[in-house]
Amino acid sequence: MATQTLAKALAGHRLIALDSCVLIYHLEQHECFAPAAGEVLSHIQQGKAQAVLSTLVLLEVQVGPYRKQANDLADYYYALLGRLANCHWIPVSYEIADRAAQLRAEHKLAAPDAIHLATAAESAATLFVTNDRSLPAIPGLAYAIVGGN
Repeated sequence: MATQTLAKALAGHRLIALDSCVLIYHLEQHECFAPAAGEVLSHIQQGKAQAVLSTLVLLEVQVGPYRKQANDLADYYYALLGRLANCHWIPVSYEIADRAAQLRAEHKLAAPDAIHLATAAESAATLFVTNDRSLPAIPGLAYAIVGGN
């Protein structure tokens, strides 16, 4: 079961954006964070919210299997991620790249973080689920931390 804090954060948001860590924790069954990541994904799969994910998430998820030369696992992840219900994959568009550049310049973010946040903002998501507590405040975007309080 998700922490009360996470469950409360998810409530009331119809469109949420996911950081790569949510899927990585779930797929790799991370000892500490997999249960909370699973709750977030169940929330989405049950239709309680829609999710947006940058296609950058696929890149970040696939690094582990490819690094281990586990091509069968990479193929499995690829197929599984493409079938996630209520999840919408958002390519890095011209507009998202520009917004990411603005965020990166203003907040000194790493490019992946800027792309994830720009994807969330440009898609009108109202919640970004992550485990990164250092992300800057973005108008109209709340954060839910998978790692708990």
